[in-house]
Amino acid sequence: MAIRARTLEEGDAEAYKDLRLEGLERSPIAFANSYEQIQQRPVDIIRQELRDNIVIGVFHEGENLVGIGGIRREEPAKMDHKGIVYGNYVREGMRRKGVGKLIMLELEKRARAVAPTMELPAFEELQLRVVQGNDAALKLYESLGYTKFGYSDRAVRYKGEYVGEHYLHKYLNQG
Repeated sequence: MAIRARTLEEGDAEAYKDLRLEGLERSPIAFANSYEQIQQRPVDIIRQELRDNIVIGVFHEGENLVGIGGIRREEPAKMDHKGIVYGNYVREGMRRKGVGKLIMLELEKRARAVAPTMELPAFEELQLRVVQGNDAALKLYESLGYTKFGYSDRAVRYKGEYVGEHYLHKYLNQG
């Protein structure tokens, strides 16, 4: 199986949006955004997201986008040394084939490569959230060195139902 990862660019905006919509449709409780929010988001805004954040795409057999994930910088300024991992999704037929791990390794590699500037520091820590019941994702993140630092019973509300979330993090300077 030939898979490769690369940073997504503005020209990937439509494919990225389509795969995000697929993830939101199949696993609506697992993401902060709703299907409707992303569906209504203009492609120009998606292009801006790709410019402003670290967003990885995994491609299978040429140009078939099968996995995505991103890091956005935490705000406000006192917290901008942290990156928030978001939107990780792997197409169902490609799961358990190393795609999710590849996404995370590439995100970490790129986060570590961000040089500090006068305006922004280097990334020192990555944080992410995993909804209760997504044991495969939790196992993956823990295998990559992420540790739990919190839990919220009613973190996500979707159509009147609540689900809990685990909060995990990893310090980048510790390997």
